[in-house]
Amino acid sequence: MYFRITFYSAFMSILLFTIIIFIYCILSLQKKKIYLPGAFFFIGLCVLRLFLPYEFVYAHIIESWTWYPRIRRVYNTELFNNITVLNILIFIWAAGVILSVIHTIWKLYSLHQVCKYMEDIKSGNSIYACLEKVIHHIGYKGDYKLSISPFFSSPVSVGYFKLHIVVPAYIEEFDEEEMEGIFLHEISHFLSKDLWIKLFFLILRCIFWWNPIVYMLFRNIEQLLELRCDQNVCSRLSEKGQIKYCEAILHTVRNNEKKQENTVLNFSGIISEIYLKQRFRLLAIPKSKMKFRDKFIRFGLGTAVFLLSYMIVLQPASLAPKNEIEDCYEVTNDEENTFIIKYSDGKYFLIEYGSETIQLSEEQMRQAPYNKMEIVEVK
Repeated sequence: MYFRITFYSAFMSILLFTIIIFIYCILSLQKKKIYLPGAFFFIGLCVLRLFLPYEFVYAHIIESWTWYPRIRRVYNTELFNNITVLNILIFIWAAGVILSVIHTIWKLYSLHQVCKYMEDIKSGNSIYACLEKVIHHIGYKGDYKLSISPFFSSPVSVGYFKLHIVVPAYIEEFDEEEMEGIFLHEISHFLSKDLWIKLFFLILRCIFWWNPIVYMLFRNIEQLLELRCDQNVCSRLSEKGQIKYCEAILHTVRNNEKKQENTVLNFSGIISEIYLKQRFRLLAIPKSKMKFRDKFIRFGLGTAVFLLSYMIVLQPASLAPKNEIEDCYEVTNDEENTFIIKYSDGKYFLIEYGSETIQLSEEQMRQAPYNKMEIVEVK
């Protein structure tokens, strides 16, 4: 095999993911302008690296003689009945995943129950007429549903398979242009499958519930989805409509007193000064088309770093115990009288001067000097 998954390769993937995403999340908040396709591509590569923790045969092993061996000694410490610290940590991790998944499923079920008892806004209502106007304008042909509920303090999109927009009780405070911006926003979320993207990162958060960087990433993804949606909406609005759209966001923020539900997509987005400033700043800057050369460089560099990350693996290094040194076997360098026999049952034996010496494992067969020796198959 040219690649495998080991404890150390998995640890390396989690470590790289944590460091890179932490740096990215910090830097992204400072940026005045974000190239959204590049941001999604970069995060996608980081997540892919996390879930593909392979160790290739050509990878360079970086040996750690200090802190990594100490960590290994700690997690290999036996507590009782052959149960190690690592076994306990894995159990806690698995229990946390199960509880997190149950909690997320419960929230989704609770949302489903709330949606069942919402008051639907029917045809003939001015709010419904405004939604119909927007749907006709963008050419949407699918099914849709409009509801009103005091449970939400911001317009939200709750449908995974069908467009379902829920508006708060104060929706009539908005004028027609503001409502058009709101409906365009929620329809854009639905057409971009943003709820499915958010659900994926909710699952990722359930799996790595213990890692605070995953929570930072989740908020960053929420912000990126809002930024992309804002851009899509404003590209369809006039300058006056864009101003009205921003006013509608501020109006919603002022009325958003309830705790935000992270299983839906709120029109107001993340209620935070730094995130709101970033949204308005991005809307204020005219959208410019990036040159193909710049795109190629960015995507190319991202892909190159992704592939290069598989070229190194960090592993603990230490001297072998004295008893293992005494029991070790020295292999002769006499190539004419040393070879390996492979029997029909798949077992390998080292032959020196016509006699069997030691049985070799498949792991040893991949390592020097055995991987360079002649192999004779015996049926």
